[in-house]
Amino acid sequence: MTYVVDPFFKDTNRRVGSIPYMKMMKKVVSEAFNRCGWSQARKTALLELQDPGRPHMNIYMNHLQEKNHQSAQKRIATLGAEKIKTIAQKAAKTRKRNRAEKDAAFERYMEAMRRKREEAAAKRKEVAAKKKEEERMKLVKSCISVKKTSLKTIKYDKETYHFNPKQTIRTPDGIRKLFEDLIAEASKGLVEGDRVQITIAHSQLFAGYWSSGVTPINSLTTDSILDEISSILQSSEIAVIDSNMIFEVQRYVAPKGGAFTNYYDYTSATAKKAVIVVKNNGVDCGMRAVAIAIASVTMDKKSNDYKYIKEQRKPLDQLVQKYYKGSRIAQGTKMTFELFKNLVSYLKRNIVIVDLESGGKAYMVTGKNDEKFDLEPVAILRRNDHFDCLTKISAFYNCSYFCYTCMKGYKDQRQTQVHEG
Repeated sequence: MTYVVDPFFKDTNRRVGSIPYMKMMKKVVSEAFNRCGWSQARKTALLELQDPGRPHMNIYMNHLQEKNHQSAQKRIATLGAEKIKTIAQKAAKTRKRNRAEKDAAFERYMEAMRRKREEAAAKRKEVAAKKKEEERMKLVKSCISVKKTSLKTIKYDKETYHFNPKQTIRTPDGIRKLFEDLIAEASKGLVEGDRVQITIAHSQLFAGYWSSGVTPINSLTTDSILDEISSILQSSEIAVIDSNMIFEVQRYVAPKGGAFTNYYDYTSATAKKAVIVVKNNGVDCGMRAVAIAIASVTMDKKSNDYKYIKEQRKPLDQLVQKYYKGSRIAQGTKMTFELFKNLVSYLKRNIVIVDLESGGKAYMVTGKNDEKFDLEPVAILRRNDHFDCLTKISAFYNCSYFCYTCMKGYKDQRQTQVHEG
């Protein structure tokens, strides 16, 4: 019979294999003790029990395995086959339930994360929209009225606004929104019969600017503006709108019951498509204006020849020289009414001169012998002794039809039947 020292109790020995021995070894294995204040002899006894080379660990583990095996055998022996099957089924259900609960918990976690992400995205979107709206309001507030005049000739009040974006806009949606806001601001407070003209100055435009012309408010749309601008851009679209772009909005507010007739405000007319400004301020501006006007009615407007003449390049100089020579007028001579008669006789086409200095009155220039030719006349514009090309006289006078007999514009051609008959 073998005894060992119990390190947990002073001066106590345990018989190997006994229940107190097993309890002691269980405590040794679990290390559920405090060695503070132990004597050296007790510490040495503990180390011997923990030494895997000694038999105590094997004795304890073998006893533990045998005990568990016996307990399992005893339990199985006391259970019937049906009860064992029931227990197995219950265990399977428990495992299935635990797995379902785990999956449900994971789904709840994922749903919570999804809602959290959606809330964060919605908040970011709301902040971005709020910031965008603040920027839009800054743009709108920068549209300041700089001039208000009364146009007595057409009985309209003209309001001029300048608009210059202070920040850069790069996205197509941002550009479209800008034009939508611009049109909304330009037409605010206007009613049917009032008109708006939007002029845009930008480096990407061929002529440096674009104008919508004096347009009824119900005809001025974002799509129409963007489509027309795109057709005359150096590139396919305006990629960036920044402080280099300048907008000018002119509002024509009609008096109650008024009508918009015979519009000939030169400041706005130069920005309309009906007028091509002659850049040369020399004495040959009149001949240049006529040359451009004739090219506009005789050439294909999509051809390069017309494009070069319209842009007043070398082909225009050649055409001017040809007209001077053909009409027997010295090169560089200042054009007078009588000299225009010589030019008409050479061209066999009458010329209409719209003189802004006489209130926008139109004059028909006939040939040297007062001839009137069958070809449709061309028109030029005179202001401060300078001539520009007038490509559409009906558009200039804001009418549907211009009568070359009475030299007036009409909304309906049938109104001219009396004096044309």
